[in-house]
Amino acid sequence: MVPAETAAWYLARDGQSLVPSEDSDSFVSDTGELTVAACLQGIETRPAADLPLAALAKARPFCVRSPDRNEVAIVRLVEAPADDSATILVDQYRRS
Repeated sequence: MVPAETAAWYLARDGQSLVPSEDSDSFVSDTGELTVAACLQGIETRPAADLPLAALAKARPFCVRSPDRNEVAIVRLVEAPADDSATILVDQYRRS
């Protein structure tokens, strides 16, 4: 567990959404696949302000770009039970 202000994104207190930090960017894909290029384009054209778990069901991918713009995480929600927890899969990419 880390303080919310140090994380790029975190689970909201109500357990119903993931919250990106103010300095990071996010995008939710309409399709089941998401590449780094599509993620960056989506962040520029359709950024997401919040990431509600209900909208991310069925492994709908989303991405979060780090505040320094050097890293992108492509994330899939695996499970979000009612006990204020979430299981996710993350692929992280760094600019070289």
